[in-house]
Amino acid sequence: YHTLMAVLSGLNNSAVARMTLTKKMTKSYREVQKDLESTMSMEGGFRNYQQCVRQIIPPCIPYM
Repeated sequence: YHTLMAVLSGLNNSAVARMTLTKKMTKSYREVQKDLESTMSMEGGFRNYQQCVRQIIPPCIPYM
């Protein structure tokens, strides 16, 4: 999850978002990105993220 948050942060960086290839992402990739962003959303005190962490079998590197 820590790596997922780092990747999402990188993709949402303004310099990366302006790149031509980033704009050409297919609809399925954008849907996956939106799904992952909703999982790691800070809304509700990371509620969706906490639910995912509770469901997995350890070991896990949590996002701090």
